Amino acid sequence: MTTTRAPETQERKEPLTRERILHRALAMIDRDGVEGLSMRRLAAELDAAPMSLYNHVPNKEALLEGLTEVLLSQIDVSALDLDDWVEAMRTGMRSFRDVLLAHPNAVPLIETKTVITPAAVRPLEASLTVLSRAGFPPQAALSAHWTFVGFTFGHVTSQIVNPMCRSGGPETDEALSQAGLTADEFPNFLASLPYAASYDAEEAFDFGLDAILQGLKAKLEASDL
Repeated sequence: MTTTRAPETQERKEPLTRERILHRALAMIDRDGVEGLSMRRLAAELDAAPMSLYNHVPNKEALLEGLTEVLLSQIDVSALDLDDWVEAMRTGMRSFRDVLLAHPNAVPLIETKTVITPAAVRPLEASLTVLSRAGFPPQAALSAHWTFVGFTFGHVTSQIVNPMCRSGGPETDEALSQAGLTADEFPNFLASLPYAASYDAEEAFDFGLDAILQGLKAKLEASDL
């Protein structure tokens, strides 16, 4: 005698985990911004009861800190060349920029959240290791690191929100046509406009990054730290 099992009427739900919650929350921020994220909306996206999320993240603040950790862990420090600190820092900051540009809505989150976990601190440790081995004392290494980070945040933010950093466009053209600027009063600004039309954000980032690197290299070689 044989028996047959009744077909399942519903597919088994994917288990709810902290990792799954964080990755879905990041997708929501990418789509709707930080202001569009709430525990209730996140639960609906996961097809879960709101209270079930709290078994994995105790509150929204913990959720945001977890997201910051996820984002910082995406910075690729595996390719850092400890024998050439200039190229190592260049590689690390380019990767940091790539992460920020991949998640522009999350940039304010990374700027404002301080998270002390192994995954979140690993990029900082990698940066300080590179600078320390190059000969920077601890205080100078930390100052150099924050110089790189501040520049990268600022450059990415300008690229995201400033129309002048987006290769011209209707908004910029209209503003210029209405401004009534004269060559007598603003000769250098007007002379730069042809180049603004072909502005390359990545090239501009590398220009600024190289200026910082060369300045720090000169200070290191002159023992001026």
